[in-house]
Amino acid sequence: MKRWPKSLEVFNNAYLNCPVWSNEKKLKEQDVIKVYATHDLINFLNIN
Repeated sequence: MKRWPKSLEVFNNAYLNCPVWSNEKKLKEQDVIKVYATHDLINFLNIN
């Protein structure tokens, strides 16, 4: 996975077992941390 400037911050926060809210497609391609896109949160919260 190609690294971008904020990737380390994201992974450090998620390492504490906290999911990440991001629409970054590259983050969804990994399986180390759980990543929720906006549409995932809308579905989870039943917001229509």
